[in-house]
Amino acid sequence: MILYNFYCNFCATPFEGFAKMTQTQKECPNCGKTAGRCLSMPRIKLDGCDPSFSTEYGKWAKRHEQAARIARKRDDFGGEYNGDN
Repeated sequence: MILYNFYCNFCATPFEGFAKMTQTQKECPNCGKTAGRCLSMPRIKLDGCDPSFSTEYGKWAKRHEQAARIARKRDDFGGEYNGDN
């Protein structure tokens, strides 16, 4: 069962409900009529590589700078640096 968004055209009520992937209609909890499944906003997480999103970009840049710094030190220590030396 997957959580889907439904919309009742009769009473104009949007609601969420669990349904099988093939189920496209569900009973409206408000009026009891048949409501149809509708498109919902996708859930995404920005990885921060786009500078348009400054907060996430700052975190992304900091992680990548730290990884590069560790890689340089690892090269300096002959491949034996683990971040604690």
